[in-house]
Amino acid sequence: MSTVDNQTKEKADLSIEEQSQKVAELYNTGTNCDKAVLLILQEILKLPPEKWDFAEFYAENPDADRFLCKALAAGAMAIYLDVISQMEAASSQPSDPGKSIERVNNTFNQHLEETSEGKSLHPVDFDPFEHDEALKGIEVEEKYKKVYKKRVTALFQTFETEFNACNCQDILGFDPFSYVDYDEDMQEYIEEGKWMQKCVDCMQFLIKKMGTAA
Repeated sequence: MSTVDNQTKEKADLSIEEQSQKVAELYNTGTNCDKAVLLILQEILKLPPEKWDFAEFYAENPDADRFLCKALAAGAMAIYLDVISQMEAASSQPSDPGKSIERVNNTFNQHLEETSEGKSLHPVDFDPFEHDEALKGIEVEEKYKKVYKKRVTALFQTFETEFNACNCQDILGFDPFSYVDYDEDMQEYIEEGKWMQKCVDCMQFLIKKMGTAA
């Protein structure tokens, strides 16, 4: 596990304000926005690190011009992990912890792909229970799906109200993943990195909202 992951685990009793500062520190020192949000929400939601080890977490960009803010997608994923952790705690058949990060990566990237531009699925209508390989052949009680949907819908609504968008490119006003496609002035703007504060704003908003609701 990386040093930054270990340092995050050691800060288990931080206040929500301190956690929001921590997520900014992680991002500003090189941790991707989605992973930074997952690491902090892991502490807030008490997701066991021995099972949900985000050291091997990775996100793939969909082949689309616009797609869901990855920090927001991480918030949805954290809610899902919280719900299935409660589900598995009540079950006599816990999932294999050795495959936990694989199911996270798979489900997370499916969420990005299935709700990207050109697809008709709204982000809150994505059903992670159907895409989670570990749940194939397992009948999930409807109450867990309803809890997930309610929490994710509330999160997306407050996020969109705050930032007027849910897609990365709409929030920033440009596509940070298409650097080579821009002219020199825009490339210089991207290199300066001032736009990254908007990413920090999104991450801190998520941490504060989800931390308060936890």
